[in-house]
Amino acid sequence: MTTIGAIDRALERAAGRAVIDYGLHAVVTMGTGADVEAQLEALAGRGIASVKLFMTYQGFAVDDDLFFKVLDTARRLGWIVMVHAENDAAIRRTRQRLIDLGRTDIRYHVVAHSETMEREATHRALAFAEMTGARMTIVHVSSWQSAEEVARAKARGVDAIAETCPQYLFLGAADLDRPAVDAARFVFSPPPRSPRSHEHLWRELIEGGIDLWSSDHSPYYFADKIGRSETPGFTTTLSGIPGIETRLPLLFSEGLLTGRLTLERYLDLTSRNAASIYGFANRKGRIAIGVDADLALWDPTMRWTLGHEALHSRVDFTPYEGRSVTGKPTTVLVRGVPVVADGELQAEPGFGRFVARN
Repeated sequence: MTTIGAIDRALERAAGRAVIDYGLHAVVTMGTGADVEAQLEALAGRGIASVKLFMTYQGFAVDDDLFFKVLDTARRLGWIVMVHAENDAAIRRTRQRLIDLGRTDIRYHVVAHSETMEREATHRALAFAEMTGARMTIVHVSSWQSAEEVARAKARGVDAIAETCPQYLFLGAADLDRPAVDAARFVFSPPPRSPRSHEHLWRELIEGGIDLWSSDHSPYYFADKIGRSETPGFTTTLSGIPGIETRLPLLFSEGLLTGRLTLERYLDLTSRNAASIYGFANRKGRIAIGVDADLALWDPTMRWTLGHEALHSRVDFTPYEGRSVTGKPTTVLVRGVPVVADGELQAEPGFGRFVARN
């Protein structure tokens, strides 16, 4: 479908249901249509200011010609281009070799999506940004190798931004080396990485090399995720995990309260940078006169356990089941109105609004 059609569908689904304010990213694929520039221009007039491209996944991956067309259009419009960077040909080649060898256990997901494949695609995407002068976010940076590619691009003057997610600091490749049904809870792409990557990403979060802390939230019921396979394998298990509700408590507990992150750095990663980078700092992301009073009030001493029963997303599992954290948001204000008070939802569906971005 066209990206305009996809945006219209998302807006229709959200209308009358959202309880918080929201924006949308466009997505361009090979099936978006020949008039990509016109579509993005039309969306710019409707308050969209970013577009996501995939370098892998059947039906999503773009070729280099379309990649450049989107980058040139984005630079002209002042948009930011978000890129899922993994080498598609390498993944398909390695995946098929593993299948031919009968190595389809979930642990081989890490082999089929190696750090080298992510590094190569990250380097190539950032080289394209360098050639066009476009602004680019490499989303869900999972490894030290990819983080280093972003750092090198920044040093060359590329307008590059790095995003990572909790699963790349709190989950590891060893989590896939479990009995199949248990291991399926940890299948996402790029996959969880090594302790070396965990340490490197923490350092980048602390020192400012990583700019955004996101969730890459992919909600599935577990039965849908593993499908009908009696023994789930990496070729049959859907990739993606839920992560919206656990995103901030994990960083609050293990980043802020441990002293790894200063309060300033924590606020940059969780709100200010996103508002600035994605074009709505005039409305969101900080406490200031004229900016919406979007506030989360935390109990910084509350000790609680992450688990399906304690969470609210429309899923039936979490990869963080049983993990204890300290600190919990108890009250949430949107435009000064309590959406959540003392842990209970207050807002009526439809209170949330679409936010146009610059």
